[in-house]
Amino acid sequence: MTAVDRAYVIRNHDILLFRIWNEHKPTVRLRVGDTGCVRIPGVGIIRATGVIPKQLAHSIEQHLKTATGHSCVVLIEIDGIDTVRCTESTWIATAVYKRPANGITVFGEVNKQGVYPYLPDALETVSKLIAKAGGTKAHVWFPRIRLVRRTPQGNKWVLVNTKACLKGQNDFDLFLRPGDVLIVD
Repeated sequence: MTAVDRAYVIRNHDILLFRIWNEHKPTVRLRVGDTGCVRIPGVGIIRATGVIPKQLAHSIEQHLKTATGHSCVVLIEIDGIDTVRCTESTWIATAVYKRPANGITVFGEVNKQGVYPYLPDALETVSKLIAKAGGTKAHVWFPRIRLVRRTPQGNKWVLVNTKACLKGQNDFDLFLRPGDVLIVD
């Protein structure tokens, strides 16, 4: 454990880099929201502010162990501080998080985070999914919306033109596919 590990306390709006050790999935960037919570894949919403990265990693490991029955090693880094790593952990094994193949996930600054069913006949778009998720939270006027789509070459990240999309300009309202993830922040 480095000196930075012991000293850095996670705050609102920090960008966390999350991954499970020994799993062949890319690191996930997560933003700590205004409430001090972050949505962790496979775990859900968890409080992140006020603890050091190692404590958060241990908490996530416990949640995943309860949910899957397997131990795992979680790595948490603070974006911009690359010496902060939770590598002192001795738990060895792997927990697997899989994105729902037949649904579309939306999380972040929306009123109802979750996985929504993909209906091929409905021609699901970004604005329709945001509406299904209860819209954006009251304090968020024009959030940043990112679409993460799995492709044969790996995950593709697309920044959505939020103003145009939410104002009804159909050319900017992207069609969604099963397995897509929308991050609203």
